Amino acid sequence: MTPAIEEYIKTVFYLEKNSKNNTVSTSSIAEWLNLKDSSVTSMIKKLAKHKLIKYKSRKGVRLTNRGEQAALKIIRKHRLLEIFLNENLRYEPEDVHEVADKLEHYVSDELMKNIEDLLGERDLGVHGEEIPNLNNEV
Repeated sequence: MTPAIEEYIKTVFYLEKNSKNNTVSTSSIAEWLNLKDSSVTSMIKKLAKHKLIKYKSRKGVRLTNRGEQAALKIIRKHRLLEIFLNENLRYEPEDVHEVADKLEHYVSDELMKNIEDLLGERDLGVHGEEIPNLNNEV
């Protein structure tokens, strides 16, 4: 998965969880990512082809089970990176999000496993959010 695809999936996950009907409009995705609606629609169609989302024109977007699992894996990686940055590299809590947001797309599974082993199992991130477990459950 490319960093762009991961960002879209993560965005849909967050927006879907705050939606009344668990669907997300392309315009809300565009607003969240600060992109044009046309760019979002193009990527959404690509994600639908990869079966990461379900998309119906004018109806909205929803993650598939596959898409939700991918989003939870990215979120787990992000939150564990925030803890690692804070506790081991002495980044301030207010600074870890931006750095983790960049790193989450490039850290290998092997490196993440080593970070997870170092940190031990954690339930909450630096900012108090739940961390998905190894089975991608919150």
